[in-house]
Formats: sequence, C-alpha cells, structure tokens
Amino acid sequence: MGTLRIDKVSHVFFNNDDPLGTMALDNISFEIKDSEFACLLGPSGCGKTTLLRIAAGLEPLKSGEVTLNNVPIAGPNPKWGMVFQQYSLFPWRTIINNVIFGLEMQGGISREKLRAMGCKYLKMVGLEAFQNRYPHELSGGMQQRAAIARALANEPEVLFMDEPFGALDAQTRNGLQLELLKIWHQKNITLLFVTHSVDEAVFMADKIIVMTDRPGRVKEVITVGLPHPRIRTSPEVNYIRNKVLNLL
Repeated sequence: MGTLRIDKVSHVFFNNDDPLGTMALDNISFEIKDSEFACLLGPSGCGKTTLLRIAAGLEPLKSGEVTLNNVPIAGPNPKWGMVFQQYSLFPWRTIINNVIFGLEMQGGISREKLRAMGCKYLKMVGLEAFQNRYPHELSGGMQQRAAIARALANEPEVLFMDEPFGALDAQTRNGLQLELLKIWHQKNITLLFVTHSVDEAVFMADKIIVMTDRPGRVKEVITVGLPHPRIRTSPEVNYIRNKVLNLL
C-alpha cells in the first residue's frame, strides 16, 4: 500500500489585511507506515485540516515535502481517497451512482462492472439495500457510509479523513468507528484521520500525532501499541487517554 512522509512542512496564509501572513503550520514532520492508522489531534485552529489537505494534494505545498512511497505528492490522485466531515454526495445521483462516480471518471469500465464494484463497496458499509435511494432519503450516518464507500471504490493506497464522524450523534459515531476499523483491517489501507476527540483517537489509532496550538507543530507522536478490538474503559486505554490529555 503506502508509506506517507511529511517532512518539514510549513504553511502561511496571506490576506489583504495581514500582508505578513498568519503561520498555520510550522516545520511539521512525521511518518505513517504502510497500513498504519494515524490520527491528527489538537486544538481548534491548530492546522489539522490544512495539513490533511496538503498531504492529500488539495492545498498547495509552500514549504517542505510530502511523499507517498518516496514519490512527491503534487495534487489529487486516484491512489488516495478523501472523506470530509460534510458528506459531499451529489444530491441528483443515486447512492450507487455516487459511489462509482470516481470510477466513471477514470473511463474504460463497462456499466455492468461499475455496478458490480459499487455493490461490492456498498455491501461493505451495509448499504447494499439502499443503492437506488438518493442522499436526502438517508440519515447522516448512512450518507457518511456512502461517502466512505465512494472513497474506497477507487482502491486507494491512502485514505484521508477530515473529522468524518464529527457531525454525528454519539451512538452513530461509535458504530461507524467500528465499521471503519473493520474495513481498515480488511483493506490494509494507510489511514490519516483528523479528529478533535481524544477518545476517538485512542480507540482507533495506531499512532496519535498531537499538535500544539497555532502555529501547529508536532508536540509528540504517541504509539498506542494496543491490539484491536479495544475496550474503551480498559485500564490500558485509560492510561493512553490520560497521557494524551496531559499533552493538550
């Protein structure tokens, strides 16, 4: 799959009111190994989403380097997928047609094969029975499942996720965390996941990159070192949770 390296990345935002600019990220470096699940965690405004967008090629890189398997990332690519907090589904397309949209854009795949691939990933997220519905007919959690299926349909080496469960209620969020972990184990994807939730990071991640307040810097990289499935209230999980909380 893919090893993702962030090397000495800094980022400054400029606007007319502040010609000197506002530094959002300052000399960020870390590595996410092949098939590793990493969480970016830090206070609001510390640059987590900006860093994620730079890593995914959605924001121009101004300083430093981002590589996937030692190849510089210079823009969006089918080798990686992106899931946003907003579900970002096309309201005029059915769920299955949303899922296969990226595959359609690649071209050269028959309609029958496209539909079979769409069904495969909808089944993976438990939405096969809803393939002909439209986004407005589904709950928020179901729409986010569809967005995850769409990202997976391109068989990405890396999956970038920007607070994908942040807008969901606690019960739905917990359920989707378990679903994502199951998919991650099945697909062996390298995963970079932005969250504000310490509990979410400790429950899911192999590695937690704790960032400082703006300008965002890496305060500490914590290797969780606990097998899945994890018990949210276990002494081992509570130990890591307290360690992370003490850094924030």
